[in-house]
Amino acid sequence: MNILLFGLHKLGGSVLESLVARHNIIAAVTKPSGPGSAPLIALGQMLGITVLQPESPKNAEFIRRVTDLRPDLTVVAGYHKIIPELVLKAARLGAINVHTSLLPKYRGPVPWKWAIINGEKETGITIHLMTPGLDNGDIIAQKVVGIDPEDTERTLFAKLSECGAERIAAIADCMETGRVEATPQNEAEATYYGYPSEEEMQVRWSAPATSIRNLVRGLNPAPGAWAIIGNRRVKIWEVQVTPARSNREPGTILLTGDSGVLVASASNDMLITSMAPDDRKQLQ
Repeated sequence: MNILLFGLHKLGGSVLESLVARHNIIAAVTKPSGPGSAPLIALGQMLGITVLQPESPKNAEFIRRVTDLRPDLTVVAGYHKIIPELVLKAARLGAINVHTSLLPKYRGPVPWKWAIINGEKETGITIHLMTPGLDNGDIIAQKVVGIDPEDTERTLFAKLSECGAERIAAIADCMETGRVEATPQNEAEATYYGYPSEEEMQVRWSAPATSIRNLVRGLNPAPGAWAIIGNRRVKIWEVQVTPARSNREPGTILLTGDSGVLVASASNDMLITSMAPDDRKQLQ
């Protein structure tokens, strides 16, 4: 079967590796060169697959080229751009998407980050039919993925990418033979989360310690939670909840030393074990 793939980041790369073993990838589409497109570009070059990098999938020349390719199926894996209906309908069997949450909850571009931030114990992947709407197509398959207490957005995304890649090749086989059942999403249960705003990424020491730790984990390594320590803005990469509770004003620096910086929160004291000035990359 001839498949057109739209992808980005590790998810796109993992799905490409899974599909290429069983199907013919006629082209892989990603964003113009950058960190997110690098995995798909590298794999495409290694596998001899044409990689397309349109500035916009709405570009008329790009739409014409996709139509000329005449794909049997379009697969989308973390592309993060709205794909026009003309492109979705170009494939004989339509288009399916690998989404990194258990839809209809956590629609949006980075649901795994929000799952950690919100203190969820599990999330998962959903494979669904694509529509011109946002993550609202009928569901073909889902699989639950647990969130470990030490998971960060990076480690959870890696688990979700592997899970999605494992399922998508089999689903593509079913699409080819017509053995697919799809269930409409319950719109009453739908939730949407966009990219975290600057305000949402700020550590507020007046919050409970567990909520602060979830925020730091959910934004590590990108884009990173930030806070004011003393009179300086810093990025916080790792923080621990201690058994102690000082009852000092939240945000008060209680102790500094080789093990980190101890700060009071609304509940337990917190030990910052990894941070850096906000204008620098993560310290290794």
